[in-house]
Amino acid sequence: MGLYGSVRPLFSVLNTPESFRDTCYFLLQCLFSPHQHLFMRLTLVFIMLLCLESASLWAQNQVLNGRLIDADSKQAVPYASIRIENQAYGCISNAEGEFNLAFPDGGVITKEGILKISCIGYETQRIALKELNEAKLLIVLKPKAYSLETVTIYSSELDAREMVRQALQFVPLNYAQKPYQLQSFYRHYCRESGVYGRLIEAVVEINDMKGHDRTYRFPEQKLEMRLTQLRRSFDFTRFSAFQHIPIALNRSLLADIVSYQSLLSRHLHSRKLSFEYQDTTYYDGKVVYLIGLRGRAEGLQMEAQLYIQAADLAIIKVDHRYSSQRRKDSWLYQREDHFVADYQLYQGKYYLNYILNEGEFREQQFDSLDQVVYSQDHYHHVEMMTQTVRLEGFDRFKGKEPNEAEMTQVPYKASFWQQYSVLTATPLETRIEADLNRRMPLSQQFASEQLAASTQDQLAQQYFDRWLAKQNGRVAIVGVWNSQYTPSVKELWQARKLMKEFQDTPFSLLLISTDRVESQWQEAIRKKRLYGVDHLRVGSGLESSVCQALGAESEPYFVLYSPSGERLVGGASLPSTEQIRRLLSTAQGR
Repeated sequence: MGLYGSVRPLFSVLNTPESFRDTCYFLLQCLFSPHQHLFMRLTLVFIMLLCLESASLWAQNQVLNGRLIDADSKQAVPYASIRIENQAYGCISNAEGEFNLAFPDGGVITKEGILKISCIGYETQRIALKELNEAKLLIVLKPKAYSLETVTIYSSELDAREMVRQALQFVPLNYAQKPYQLQSFYRHYCRESGVYGRLIEAVVEINDMKGHDRTYRFPEQKLEMRLTQLRRSFDFTRFSAFQHIPIALNRSLLADIVSYQSLLSRHLHSRKLSFEYQDTTYYDGKVVYLIGLRGRAEGLQMEAQLYIQAADLAIIKVDHRYSSQRRKDSWLYQREDHFVADYQLYQGKYYLNYILNEGEFREQQFDSLDQVVYSQDHYHHVEMMTQTVRLEGFDRFKGKEPNEAEMTQVPYKASFWQQYSVLTATPLETRIEADLNRRMPLSQQFASEQLAASTQDQLAQQYFDRWLAKQNGRVAIVGVWNSQYTPSVKELWQARKLMKEFQDTPFSLLLISTDRVESQWQEAIRKKRLYGVDHLRVGSGLESSVCQALGAESEPYFVLYSPSGERLVGGASLPSTEQIRRLLSTAQGR
């Protein structure tokens, strides 16, 4: 038993299922039993070698890296479902067709399992895991589609609108009614003027305790959420002063129209939308109807595609877009949003598999000659991918979409992200890393993601330095204020009037808030409609390096800069209109 005792720790660290380790323990006990004959000992040694080889193969296949391509075009196949057949674990391919599937430790998945790859418009592919021994897999999917001319549109000759209506009625039958948990990977990044300024990645557990007996207005009415892992950069975006919420879980989940009353689902019964059969395709061996929707509602141009399975009228994918354009006075506002929700079948019911929420907002201000004098844009991209579906044995907890304070309580664990394969499955664009690293090394941002006041001040100083450097040739005013101090708010009204009066001139205004609570600052911006100016918040108030450099000892405090960048005047009162006019005359060469 001495040798067995020394060998046992080796198997305790093998990354293999418990059943395999138990088998090894049993064989070792038999091998070193004094009652075994020589022939039996040799046989047991042979069996042990086979087991070790099996363990080696299993270890090699703990993570599957691969890429999906179209058999005809050789192009990438994006957003395909890659799962272990009859298991609740899997992933999707990214925009480049790449995937990276890691097996859960101690799970029931073995090398005898089957890898199943499904994608709308392609033949489903099934591959035995024991055949996947290459470092990088290249899997070729064969296109397969039906034609509207050769397939009868539903036996009862339903029109497209009626089919959508019936599909919604079948939701309670097709989607889970019992409580379940989804473990999902979340990625969120933003870009302004072509530069990436924000990145969030998280592992989120979502408990749905009410199922799909009916649709709900908002996800928070039936879901419980918990962040188990989180890493994020600082928020360098200009847009953060207005609408940036800490994390966009609820907003993104509204893409799930079978669960929530989103903008699209509210109008699926409306005559404002036109419905039509666009195509018939194929998914996982079954016919799927593609129904297109188009129309205008709530001031938005709407366009959507619904993929409805003919056999059970289950909605297996929704892809919808909204756009709007509005001109008011000298301002032009444009917005485009794109949502995708994809569903997977597991144990006879459909569950959310993938969510995409991306969009872009643009605003421009024009002078009397219709020349652009101010421009701002903001692009966001959010993806949520379900990794695991749990129908029983999962933790029950209470929790909603976390706010900023709650997010800072989630510790950053670098070791977790070094081994987390989903990050590789949907790789960051090179530019995202490059843009964020230019501000501060991304590793430091992740490690410092609890945004203390000192960190906020460091970010504010960087932002202020960049802003001031861009004002060459412009007249600029920097104002320090606080939403809880009434006199400074009154000064803001006057500053807003100045901005409106000089909107067609090279004039800039930056308002720096000393509010300690971010929500109070953002609420004041909305209530006072302080739009069309630049905003910044410092973390430690008047003690921050920015306020100290400006010489601000109380709120309000204003500093005027000439077109050459010279600091001209600073004080508790706004510079006079006449001073600004004289400086503008110089800047415009009058």
